[in-house]
Amino acid sequence: MTERSNGMRIGVALALAAGVVAARPQVSGVRMEQPAGSRKVHVYYRLTGEEAYVTMAIETNAAVAPAWSGVRIPDRFVTRLTGDVVCRVTADAVNEKQIVWDARADWPDQKLDEARAVIEVWTRDKLPPVAVLDLGAAYDVNAHYPLHVYNSVEGLPDGGLTNDIYRTRKLVLRRIPNGCYYMGSPTNELGKSVSEAQPAAGKERQHLVSLTHDYYIGVFEVTQGQWQRVMDTNPSFNTGPAAPPVDVRPVDRVSFDAIRGGTWPLPGDAVGAESFVGRLRAKSDGLLFDLPTEAQWEIACRAGTLTALNHGKPLTTITALCPNRNEIAWDGFNAGGRHHRVGEKQPNAWGLYDMIGNVCETTRDRFSLSLGYGWASDPVGGTTESDRVRKGGGFNNQADPRSAVRYRISPATQIDNTGFRIVLLTEGTPAATPPAQ
Repeated sequence: MTERSNGMRIGVALALAAGVVAARPQVSGVRMEQPAGSRKVHVYYRLTGEEAYVTMAIETNAAVAPAWSGVRIPDRFVTRLTGDVVCRVTADAVNEKQIVWDARADWPDQKLDEARAVIEVWTRDKLPPVAVLDLGAAYDVNAHYPLHVYNSVEGLPDGGLTNDIYRTRKLVLRRIPNGCYYMGSPTNELGKSVSEAQPAAGKERQHLVSLTHDYYIGVFEVTQGQWQRVMDTNPSFNTGPAAPPVDVRPVDRVSFDAIRGGTWPLPGDAVGAESFVGRLRAKSDGLLFDLPTEAQWEIACRAGTLTALNHGKPLTTITALCPNRNEIAWDGFNAGGRHHRVGEKQPNAWGLYDMIGNVCETTRDRFSLSLGYGWASDPVGGTTESDRVRKGGGFNNQADPRSAVRYRISPATQIDNTGFRIVLLTEGTPAATPPAQ
């Protein structure tokens, strides 16, 4: 649920929301002040009902007064914010909340006379498009990992994704919309027959899948720096050369049991308390972090594409460097036998990096040889095998870095070209027990 309010429309916003569910978060009394001689702007508001995550945007007037035609300025000009914003805020019917915006630094040489703040409140089950978990500067056994939220990636502070803090001490996740999508590959896709002929491979039959809930997935593969902050270890095999530093490269040689553990999707599934996922949950007030299901992974990878490569271009060769794949992936022809700093190649249409190539990625689902041809809703993988599914292909693969490729991996196995990325589930998750076969 999202509630939106600003100083000029607050009466209407409250009137509409108050008659629906009084306990939901409500924002009122939004006002902006700019102290004399200062370019810092103070924004005040009241939050009632229940606690909420709060974001702020700035609108300017594009019409002749007295009519208002609010134009939202780009989020990259509203990043230097402090106070009760981009975090979880406690409701208080008496005391005002305060946000300070450093407009001089963010939006220099612009007039603020015709500007107003737009405050939006979000509940835990419906967050804004971007979520960031702060893992802290170093491993701390007693750490608490706060979640911050943003309207877009361009609204991230400290220079955004170009800053390596988002590869080491912060986990950035983007919302993936629910809907119907294709996964698997057509029979004539280049590389498919080579991959499927491998002993550990599964069939890539193309079929329609529907996901009934939005979810959030990591913009980057989990790095060695992030793993160290959570686990206080680095099991990776690929730790050289010195440049780039290993903490911005994917963690590898991490098993399913170390990442998550449990019996998913069978009854009694419980994430290991000392696993990576278990520690994330415990230190983030129980936020439902997990590995993606195979369907969640591939749908996020494809971003609506049906081609072998997840930016809409075809794979043209598997015996030499493919120019199309070189744009988006590290593979057996360009990687030099090792993985690389996450986020160096082009992202897909949903802003996700290295979904194919760099390292293979372990998913939550149990392996099944074939996914079938039929439509599936919120699929949860197989039920009989203990092996899990890994996706995407890695830095030492030639035919494999494709959206549909799928291999098995045993829960305890550690491989030097295999890592993972994380998901955050806010609107629910597929049923823990799959339907009878």
